[in-house]
Amino acid sequence: MTTDIPTMKKAPSFTTGHLDEASLQKIARIMAPWTQAGDILTLKGTLGAGKTTFARAFIQQLSGAEIFVPSPTYTLLQTYDCGDHPLIFHYDFYRLNDPAEVWELDFDTALENITLIEWPEKGEGYFLEATLQLSLLPMGDERQLTLIPPQTLDPVRWESLMIDLGAFRAPSPL
Repeated sequence: MTTDIPTMKKAPSFTTGHLDEASLQKIARIMAPWTQAGDILTLKGTLGAGKTTFARAFIQQLSGAEIFVPSPTYTLLQTYDCGDHPLIFHYDFYRLNDPAEVWELDFDTALENITLIEWPEKGEGYFLEATLQLSLLPMGDERQLTLIPPQTLDPVRWESLMIDLGAFRAPSPL
């Protein structure tokens, strides 16, 4: 007698239509309260795609203020105390020479909080699966955002985010 082990169906990705900077910031502000301690959001895209723009609006939303949010390109890490929310660890792995260097950047503590990672491909293999992958594709002055959830993400939680972001979904092809 064999027993079938149920497997979770991978949630579908979500792709936006063309976004200007203000729309990307609005998406970040919608997503920020959705996150919780232990979440890892990876931000992929070429230089100038909007990774730091997204992170800045996200962090300002959780902080409740228009705080200064510099790019962590040279410091590799910026942390933010957002009051009632978990700490935010904002990484930029662009300048890593070796993926193992992530552990020199307080990464074990970051995993207990909310973590944003720009250029995650430079640290792949050294951190857990992302809660959500964000891929930004530049299109002139605009960009397209694709959200890719892992198989392990709670489907109810994912669906609630998809409802909140519904107005930004790319039109279905005819």
